[in-house]
Amino acid sequence: MYGSDALDLDTPCPGCPILFSERLDVRLTDLEPMEVNDGRVVCHVKVTPGHRYAFKVAAYHKSGGVSEDSNIVQVTAE
Repeated sequence: MYGSDALDLDTPCPGCPILFSERLDVRLTDLEPMEVNDGRVVCHVKVTPGHRYAFKVAAYHKSGGVSEDSNIVQVTAE
């Protein structure tokens, strides 16, 4: 999982890229600290009020293949 956070006051310019960093590497052999619920991996992320967050995921195969990025989900913590 990749994530980005910024102060909500910092409005991104239209078309500017979001700078993501790796937040979590989920391996199906080791699901700590995640939980599996209805076939989905659930991860809890601490957020700070007044910050805007963006998340995306990519899947990879043990042979080295990597999927395209998922859609980007953006939220603002109040």
